[in-house]
Amino acid sequence: MSIVSVEVSGDGGDGGVRIVGGENALVPRAGIRVHDPHGIGAVSHDGRVYGPTKVEIGELSDGDYGIAVVNDAGKLVKLEDFIFGPQKAVQSTPGTTTSTSYTNLDDGVGPALSGVTIGELGRAIVTLTAYMEAPDGGMAFMGVLIEKTDGSFGIAPDDLDSLSIGGGSGIDNVRCVGRFSVEVFVEGLAPGAYNFIAKYRMQTVPSGSPSALFANRVIKVQPY
Repeated sequence: MSIVSVEVSGDGGDGGVRIVGGENALVPRAGIRVHDPHGIGAVSHDGRVYGPTKVEIGELSDGDYGIAVVNDAGKLVKLEDFIFGPQKAVQSTPGTTTSTSYTNLDDGVGPALSGVTIGELGRAIVTLTAYMEAPDGGMAFMGVLIEKTDGSFGIAPDDLDSLSIGGGSGIDNVRCVGRFSVEVFVEGLAPGAYNFIAKYRMQTVPSGSPSALFANRVIKVQPY
């Protein structure tokens, strides 16, 4: 018989409460499970209804420790992913590009975040921030390249999920200059480690040697 115990105690070993159980568990764990008696697959046993697990506290079913809820797909969503998950990278130097396809600026790569862990939900919220100046008659774009650290998968920057401003042209179009932000929601990622790298491009009417300027760039990622 396997015994799993959970101890709730105050200051001192004599003032505790012991909850002992788990005799029938194939993999005994120290923790608390909250079940949904009305959930799919609920069964009755000895006058009690046991449904699917919705909350886990203590030793989780994946062997980790913490607090987690179980989503509709049966995957653990851990509290620590929301509390400790946000990461940020900053690059304050100004950089320019004349490229009409997404690339690095002339001051190098970045900002970039390496080895960001994406959880079972396969989602991330990416925030892009920068001071931007677009060329006259054109636009400037700041996007994000998302790639697995082992190089097995990648999502290219896309204009629809980018930070963009217009350079204005003529009397009716106002030129925008300043610091801007955009929040991008990404989903469909397999769990694992990813790199998030800012990339840039411009779109302009050729005239001389115009360029797009970016400065004080920030990338923030909240993985799930």
